Amino acid sequence: EQRVRRHPLRLELDVDGLDQQIADARGELNTTISTIRAEATQLFGHWQAGGAGELPCIDADASFVQVNFCVQDHAGVLSLVRNFLLALAFIAAFFIVLSAISRQDQD
Repeated sequence: EQRVRRHPLRLELDVDGLDQQIADARGELNTTISTIRAEATQLFGHWQAGGAGELPCIDADASFVQVNFCVQDHAGVLSLVRNFLLALAFIAAFFIVLSAISRQDQD
């Protein structure tokens, strides 16, 4: 009795070196993504919550009432708002650049 070794179905096509071109493109894409990730970390890494300074407290008198408003009490929420606005600006810039590139490709 002879044992037949079964392999899972593999589809191996190499149309004029297409597999190598795909592998090269995938490697280039990974390199580009790594570069962008490193640059973004370097650029946005210092924009974390907190810092060395303190936010001000404002005292005001208004008709028999003294109002005391400390911005420092809302530092966490303000940090989230700042990060949201920065992300929104980054996304808008990305779409502006992307539309400029697509228009350039159409010409």
